[in-house]
Amino acid sequence: MCVAAHPDDESLGFGGTLARAAADGVEVSLVVVTRGERGRHGDGSEPHPGQEALGRIREAEVRAACDVLGVRHIRILDYLDGDLDRVGPAEASARIALMVRELRPQVVVTFDPLWRVRSSRPRRHQPAHALRGDPRCFRRAARG
Repeated sequence: MCVAAHPDDESLGFGGTLARAAADGVEVSLVVVTRGERGRHGDGSEPHPGQEALGRIREAEVRAACDVLGVRHIRILDYLDGDLDRVGPAEASARIALMVRELRPQVVVTFDPLWRVRSSRPRRHQPAHALRGDPRCFRRAARG
């Protein structure tokens, strides 16, 4: 199982690992915390489609990427991109723990909790990345 904050994290951060595991017969799953609806769109030559439409575009992109990578199960938690700091870590961790209990992965991969993204809004962006690496949710899931 891969836990990622945004669509494209699974490809850019873990694509080779996920594809290799799937090719080796491992049942690979992905949990994406947001739809990435506040991200950039294209090269700027076309108008931005708006947050709702961009969220649908990003979801279609992550599903297409998962088809190529061999990911069998995709769960999107649907938190608003950039606003995860308004959600209590216990709530979001509990939702991820539910996915761990449901999918029963042998291995969970995610980003290091100390890893930070360079951003013009670091305080608003950091919780999504810190949450993905919270090992407490996985310990709780194993007991669940």
